Amino acid sequence: MNVYSCLFLGCLALGLGICEFKKTPKIQGAFFGIMVASMLTIAIFRGEMVGIDYNLIYRDYFLNMLEQPFSFLFLDENIYKTEPIYGIFNFVMAQFITNPMVFFAIVSCTIVVLRGIMIWNYAKNIWFAMLTYIALGFFGYSLCTVRQELAISIAMFAFPFLRDRKIVPYFGIILLASLTHNSLVILFPIYWLALLPINKIMAGLYTTGIGIFFFFSVPFIDWFSSVNNRFSEYSSDNYFMQPRSPQTTLMHCILLFLCILLVRRLTEKAGTKILLNLYLFGSIFMIFNLKHFIFARVGLIFLPFAILLLPEVLELLKPEPLPQKTQSNQSTFKAEKYRHKEEWRMYYSMLGMMVVCMSIQYFFLLNANSLNLLPYVPFWS
Repeated sequence: MNVYSCLFLGCLALGLGICEFKKTPKIQGAFFGIMVASMLTIAIFRGEMVGIDYNLIYRDYFLNMLEQPFSFLFLDENIYKTEPIYGIFNFVMAQFITNPMVFFAIVSCTIVVLRGIMIWNYAKNIWFAMLTYIALGFFGYSLCTVRQELAISIAMFAFPFLRDRKIVPYFGIILLASLTHNSLVILFPIYWLALLPINKIMAGLYTTGIGIFFFFSVPFIDWFSSVNNRFSEYSSDNYFMQPRSPQTTLMHCILLFLCILLVRRLTEKAGTKILLNLYLFGSIFMIFNLKHFIFARVGLIFLPFAILLLPEVLELLKPEPLPQKTQSNQSTFKAEKYRHKEEWRMYYSMLGMMVVCMSIQYFFLLNANSLNLLPYVPFWS
């Protein structure tokens, strides 16, 4: 059994076996610490062949930073000139370390820690949020596409300001994220789009839009890449323009459907409605991914908000404690007890369906191994 399977199964066993029934701060804290430490260990000890982007991009860029002055960050020769936050991170680390694998481990660990802080502070169910982070592949991306994952980790801290409609701090955080990876500029208009209603009219518009875009995606991408030199490589028939398997999208769509079953409850709270919309946008881009892989990279900007949404869905289903039987409620207690039992059945049914979907998605990702995370080889091998 590989290290990633052990991580997932360990999270699932500890979550279902202990955290689901003993939600004391001490238990939750111990679980959280174990899972974060496990992911940090995987990130620190992995070898240079684990993760497709290290040898392709990040190693040489860091080595280049060892020999360049600070002014290089703003020259045209710098391939990440428009993403200075990542460049500055490289430059600063290059003043203290010379091994690019050490730097790569530091970036991965930073991503894990930032996501962990987000989960600890904002997730309604710690263990299920952590399972979601691992099972839907987001931890795997932190070992590979670190530049975008670092930007997404920064951008997720804009969520509370989006929820509270505080535009200045929201835009400030998104600006910081987009200067780490330019794709995060897509989150600027989300300040308004995240409050769109979820109803039959919008469902029709989304369906029509998806259909139209499938027919005209190539002309649109060619036009976009022609007016944005930063993305000119995507106009050619390269890897990012190829279609991906339906399996990359199916489980996200099913999880979205399970959430939409509770749409009335979810949209009663502004924050939960926003999370549902963000996951909806991510799922739509994953549908476009069936024609062009590049859209998966866009979908990954929105999909990580599932670590907050899915635990929220479960908490909405969790029934209130059954009141004690008294003289005054004897006539209704039996009916209340039956209703309470049915509510728990609904809760565990939803929990079970989500776990099954995420398990299928996780082991599909491991089997596909598109990020070249397997075999896991430690750096000393």
